[in-house]
Amino acid sequence: MRVGNIWLSPEKRGQENIGKLADEILKTVIRTNDFDTMRKEYSDDMNERYEADLGWFFQGVMVNEFEIEVLKHKKGDYYIVDSRFGKHVVKTIDDPVLDRSKVKYVLLFFNK
Repeated sequence: MRVGNIWLSPEKRGQENIGKLADEILKTVIRTNDFDTMRKEYSDDMNERYEADLGWFFQGVMVNEFEIEVLKHKKGDYYIVDSRFGKHVVKTIDDPVLDRSKVKYVLLFFNK
């Protein structure tokens, strides 16, 4: 799977606020198609170095509820995913590939 992610933390923003904010972000990225700018402005991810593209990842790498939703969408779709970590505004960058032999590369990130 290959997606972009704007993560909204309930601890940072409040559980009652992230739903409305996720809806607003989703409407904006659908209208403007500028996912990277919205990620830089709103994502609560601590890693400021990554762009919206999370790179290719295999099933079992992300939390289950995130992967289930990603597999329902096709390239170019924007949508919201609820996970135990908060809300995610997601962009499917490439169609999910269920045959691992067809994936050309996988980006691995190591935390020091």
